[in-house]
Amino acid sequence: MYKESHLTADDAGDTASTPELWQQVFAAEPRRLRLRELIWRFVDIRYRLIRRHFKPGGRILDAGCGNGEWVGFLKQRGYRPVGLDYAPALLDRLRQRYPEDDWLAGTIQDIPLPDGAVDGVISWGVIEHDEAGPGAALKEFQRVLATGGHALVTVPYDDAMARRASVEQYGAGEPAPGRPFFQYYFTTEELAAALTEAGFEVVSTGLCPPPSVAKMSPAIYAWLEPRPMLMRATLLVLQLFAPLLHRYCFMAYALGRKPE
Repeated sequence: MYKESHLTADDAGDTASTPELWQQVFAAEPRRLRLRELIWRFVDIRYRLIRRHFKPGGRILDAGCGNGEWVGFLKQRGYRPVGLDYAPALLDRLRQRYPEDDWLAGTIQDIPLPDGAVDGVISWGVIEHDEAGPGAALKEFQRVLATGGHALVTVPYDDAMARRASVEQYGAGEPAPGRPFFQYYFTTEELAAALTEAGFEVVSTGLCPPPSVAKMSPAIYAWLEPRPMLMRATLLVLQLFAPLLHRYCFMAYALGRKPE
């Protein structure tokens, strides 16, 4: 497991992953994109896994929903999604833009839902930001899931190319004074072990497209990063060629089931 630190002008405290950071990140995101949703529907492994393992019409918690795109996407496909986030400004914007959808304020370690309240949980690139590890969040996912329900999570994938890209972008991985913790990278085996420890039966693990520009070329990534629209377009194109570029995927997934 690789521990990554970030140095930014706004960092304060022990972690660089703050509500304020994610409010800034998603403030630059556009509204729900039809093209991105088409790729999710026909190419993305995450939606294939949801269709195969999640109860049709079931209530799905998007834990760390960000700009809420997957809430809208799953609602259109007949599911009953609930978006959870801990960033107040994000939730305010989501409630204004999409008042017909269901939004919850809370953290992934303390979800404001009763036991067994949902049929499925998804969480894209969230559980890796807890320096104490993903265990508290995964146990909460297990708690709010109905028996037999599934949780599908993604995290940064730990391999030599990812570590090289991290060092080139952010310097040494271990946090140091002025360089607070940001996230962990996991191998698929480490991610599966974390789900098992939280009480899940692991159904499958693997790499999750799109390929990473940073892993393919840190220099190109550095050029694209301040150009968000061009970066998004590049990622959409790369997703179409994901089977040919599988080794460059930045994220890993794990699917777990709550035992009967």
